[in-house]
Amino acid sequence: MKSSHLAVLLIFTFLTFGLTYPLVFRLNSSVFAAYGDPLLTTWILAWDVHKLFTDPQNLFQANIFYPYKNVLAYSENLLASSLLAAPILLLSQNPILAHNSVFLISFILSGFGTYLLVRHLTHNLYAGVFSGIIFAFSPYKFSHLGHLQLLTTQWIPFCFLFLHRLLETHRWRYLFLFWLFFILQALSSSYYALFLSLSLGIWLVVYGLISRMDLRSSIWGKLGGFVILSVLILYPVSRPYFKVQEEMGFTRTLEEVKLFSADLKNYLGVPHFNKLYGKALVRFAKTEAMLFPGTLALLFAGLGILFMVCHLKWRTISPERGLFLKSVPVIGAYGSMVILAGILSLGPQLHLFGITLEGPYGILYHYVPGFKGLRVPSRWGMMVSFGLSVLAGYGVLPLLRNIGGSERNKRYLSFLRTPFLVCALLSALLVMEYDSTPLSLHKVPIGEQIPEVYQWLAKQEGDFPIFELPLQSNLQDYWREAHYVYFSTYHWKKLINGYSGFSPPLAILLHQVMEAFPDETSIQILQRLGTQYLIIHSEMYPPWYVRRLLQDLECFDDRLILRDKFGRDYLYEIKAFSTGLKKGLENEKPINLSPRSLQEIQVARSNYNSEEAKLAVDGNLKTRWTTRIPQKPDMYFELELKNISPVSGVLLDMGSSMPEYPRQFQVEVSTDGSHWESANLLPGSLLSLAESAIQIPKHPRLDLAFAQPIETKFIRISQTGQDKQWAWSIHEIQVYP
Repeated sequence: MKSSHLAVLLIFTFLTFGLTYPLVFRLNSSVFAAYGDPLLTTWILAWDVHKLFTDPQNLFQANIFYPYKNVLAYSENLLASSLLAAPILLLSQNPILAHNSVFLISFILSGFGTYLLVRHLTHNLYAGVFSGIIFAFSPYKFSHLGHLQLLTTQWIPFCFLFLHRLLETHRWRYLFLFWLFFILQALSSSYYALFLSLSLGIWLVVYGLISRMDLRSSIWGKLGGFVILSVLILYPVSRPYFKVQEEMGFTRTLEEVKLFSADLKNYLGVPHFNKLYGKALVRFAKTEAMLFPGTLALLFAGLGILFMVCHLKWRTISPERGLFLKSVPVIGAYGSMVILAGILSLGPQLHLFGITLEGPYGILYHYVPGFKGLRVPSRWGMMVSFGLSVLAGYGVLPLLRNIGGSERNKRYLSFLRTPFLVCALLSALLVMEYDSTPLSLHKVPIGEQIPEVYQWLAKQEGDFPIFELPLQSNLQDYWREAHYVYFSTYHWKKLINGYSGFSPPLAILLHQVMEAFPDETSIQILQRLGTQYLIIHSEMYPPWYVRRLLQDLECFDDRLILRDKFGRDYLYEIKAFSTGLKKGLENEKPINLSPRSLQEIQVARSNYNSEEAKLAVDGNLKTRWTTRIPQKPDMYFELELKNISPVSGVLLDMGSSMPEYPRQFQVEVSTDGSHWESANLLPGSLLSLAESAIQIPKHPRLDLAFAQPIETKFIRISQTGQDKQWAWSIHEIQVYP
């Protein structure tokens, strides 16, 4: 490595330590305090390393959300980042240290890679340093300190660097390096895999048009080979994601995508903890959309484009002007990429001056594989930041080359005669713009500090399911359960709990069902899942609740046996359930919950949102009836059949609305619609919902089976419980004889 490169690498290392202070002093014990995502990515890195060295063919069969399959595909796989983490984790056995090392490396290499790219393009070391600081430490990056997968942008500038060298030389080694860094970036973040792929395509099209690349050039064959090799490598990694999307129905709705799209004003937004701009510009920010690149970045990126236009008008070409003329296709390509990435960050709809237009992102959502799994279009702001950093390198170049060159400059700006001092001054200004220190850190137990119950689990032989309480019934606090996932890195037992980008329907159901624990339904579900141990973390409950809970558990001591107590953690062994769901899961045979023959429903009505009741009987699982307001006891949904017929039960298909199943209910029947009598239901309705949540997760069903067939024409399902958060929904309702 050149001495200048080494010096710049050290500069970015020290800048990273300074701008992420005080993390460098707590590398082995703290993470950025942003909900549960740092603990999730710590678990992913640890799982990757664990499986890659022990059982790589089952990499995606992660240990959370038992008994579901391909669970790693519920979020990012971080495979490339795990390669960086592996030596640190294997040597230290400290997953937090491994996570933080990858965290810091992402900043260092993002800056260093951009420096190499811009230095190659401009032939100026200082322009490269200036651009590297912009890309590495922009407010966008600091708005995602809790998302390791969104910080790992370091391979993008290397990818473009070797694309440039490939276009200049047509050498195979640069094709290989271009491909290698693309694969590393794609395996670091699925968001950036899609964004980078599209950005490269945009860049190449614009560059080819402006530079008038020969279509017969051998470079196109090499780029075709790049595409084929990339598909061959990425397909096996992508396949579990598409499989999960198909089997589980894990897609983001257009409404959700619109919610997480950026507005133009968000390009002025910064995190609230930014020292210079935080108080003034935080009002332009929103969650996942803090996209202000900085004043200097915008200024010099604009100058880069302006100087390019000005140099085009000059007839005499000096060496310096020639550099700009040669760079016209490059600047044009990066400028076009910035504009298109900015438009895509605005999502499916563009809101401009009070007018709403359909944006091109909708085309990607509907027609490009992978985009239906992405929730946050505003993350395109990363490609905007990258493109601006390159353009800013061109914009600052004349200042770096001309300062101190004239007599006037020598007279008035003698203290800025050297490019080094200019670069130092501009870099200091950038650091002032981007400074967000000190970062808020969250201390995490490691090694012998972890709770004793997990140390005990680590010593137990076998791979068995465990379940931990409490669950967070309020989804805003769901991130707290990431601690269970993190602690599983010390024992690797199967965990029925989980925390990830998506949650399977059983996990959603358990968050409601376990509010009544211990009761017959909650215990039977745990038994049927084959749960061997239940851990109750009593310090997370109020003392009065713990006393009541322990008393209630004594009523079920034939099935819940107190095995041990570790501090304030209670470990219960659950007596096995001999038949039922566990056996069905092991045999992987779906249970048929479809009625033998469906009765024809003539009318559907409700006392809440009755005009949409027909959506529950239209045969379309994508539509639904909903009360629109939280559940309460006076709600009912009523069916009228064409004729008086024998009915043995009712199926409520929950579709994608699992949290909105009826909490408590009664079923009444009538032959004339005036005189009603209660239907005697078989026990286990919620068990049927739990079972179908695993067997048919795209549309789990609540089976309200009657103890015996009843002759009826009218069926009314009345809500007797309540929920302060969730409405009551039905995607489809069916009756069977």
